[in-house]
Amino acid sequence: MRAYTHHRPGVPSAVLTLTNDHPRPKISKPDDVLVRVTHASLNPGGSIAIQLFPSFVRKWPAVPEMDFSGVIEETGSSVRSDLKTDTLVFGAIPVSLHLKGTGSLAEYIVVPQACVVPKPKECSLAEAAGLSIAGCTALPLLDSAIAAGMKEGSRVLINGASGGIGTFTLQLVKGIVGPNGSVTAMCSSRNNDLVKSLGADATLDYTQPLPKPAPTFDLIIDCRGSQSLWLSARILLPIPGSSYITVGVALPAYNFGGMCYFLRKTMANTMLPRWLGGVPRKYVQVSGFVTKEGLERLARMVEDRQLRTSLAGGEVWDFEKVKQAYEVMMSGRTRGKLVVQVAVDEPAA
Repeated sequence: MRAYTHHRPGVPSAVLTLTNDHPRPKISKPDDVLVRVTHASLNPGGSIAIQLFPSFVRKWPAVPEMDFSGVIEETGSSVRSDLKTDTLVFGAIPVSLHLKGTGSLAEYIVVPQACVVPKPKECSLAEAAGLSIAGCTALPLLDSAIAAGMKEGSRVLINGASGGIGTFTLQLVKGIVGPNGSVTAMCSSRNNDLVKSLGADATLDYTQPLPKPAPTFDLIIDCRGSQSLWLSARILLPIPGSSYITVGVALPAYNFGGMCYFLRKTMANTMLPRWLGGVPRKYVQVSGFVTKEGLERLARMVEDRQLRTSLAGGEVWDFEKVKQAYEVMMSGRTRGKLVVQVAVDEPAA
């Protein structure tokens, strides 16, 4: 089968190879499903895995990425009734399986049934492919914001609002704060139309200094991991103890130096006392884990038209252009989700 593979860590453009004879996987367990992949979505975590995971934690050759959508071609003997042959599905490959070489940039994958759910009727297969990892990260951001007191009428700032996680978070937060609340999207000015179409009431250009006087908010949700924004939280969040909810510090580079920076800043943000220069606001870091329950929750939100996937540039990338798609993602200027069409022929949605 066709698949992208790599045999060593490195930059995607240098290490990825499109092969036509990668072994097609087979069902080996009763709860396995064989999926013909129609679309795969690129994620920053996928690029980190390509560049950083050494041979002692990863099996070679490895196929990149974990998000996918597609059609079930075969099921194990104990697979649940909603996953029949020819069912259109979406999901994500678990990390444990990904480390063994399985990835979604391939024509076929075998995954446990807990990793897939039926595709919502209200979205295409391309849109469904972008839901899993970014959506299951947006959900704990939303839940943490609600736990921190976000409600109807709240004033919320969302950083990275035009990215994959941010576009989902923006829609969900606006659904909570309602017309009496306000959501300010922090992004570049070229993305203003996008974020406003998703519900933003106002925008801030992250490339420019904060306006004076600076706007204030009830809480901040950082979908990008901006260290400078965290340091400005004492101004933007005027009430001591207000929450700054984040996906964690963004890596300055996808290498071990970048990982060391991430760990050092994370410890400082969570532990440094005010008298040593710490920010007197609550730093809440969340992690997104793809679960069956999370996938089902996302599917319901799509069916209820509370959520939709914004495809980067409004287009789907050709399978042969995966390396170029990675270059766009690694530039940090992606609008929405980067989705690749894997299948030559797409089943009817």
